[in-house]
Amino acid sequence: MANSKPSRENYTQRIVLLLLPVVGVIVLRGITFLRHPPQSVKSTTSASEQVMVADPDQQKEVIPQLKKHLTGATEAVNSGNYTEAKNEYNEFYQKWTKIEEGFRERSRENYDEMEKGMDQVKSGLINTATPSKDGTLSGLQQLIRALDDYSSKVLK
Repeated sequence: MANSKPSRENYTQRIVLLLLPVVGVIVLRGITFLRHPPQSVKSTTSASEQVMVADPDQQKEVIPQLKKHLTGATEAVNSGNYTEAKNEYNEFYQKWTKIEEGFRERSRENYDEMEKGMDQVKSGLINTATPSKDGTLSGLQQLIRALDDYSSKVLK
């Protein structure tokens, strides 16, 4: 006599199969949110502070600091000290967020280069258990070049 009631195992499998696409969408939305948060989440500075850091004179003060941290990260990667490289990159990133909006407004091209460089550093150094020396150095060099190009063309 065949049992017409579905077994507990079949029921569990059906639930998992129904929930799998939902979980996938949630994960993809989360990744997108982390990579490109909405403006309301992205901006934690006041409007007056954003105006101040968008000022070219302020950027001229911050950019050498950014380059100093990128150079420190480069030296740390070359010596194999990835912990120090991460610390220097994190210092760079904290300062970068203060001028990022003004930077993007003045030069979308340089901003896109900065984003590509940061993506390389994140994948080669930050978001990995085994850092990639070549990938990280390439990203750091791209960041330094983009800052130099921006300084020479936009902040003359």
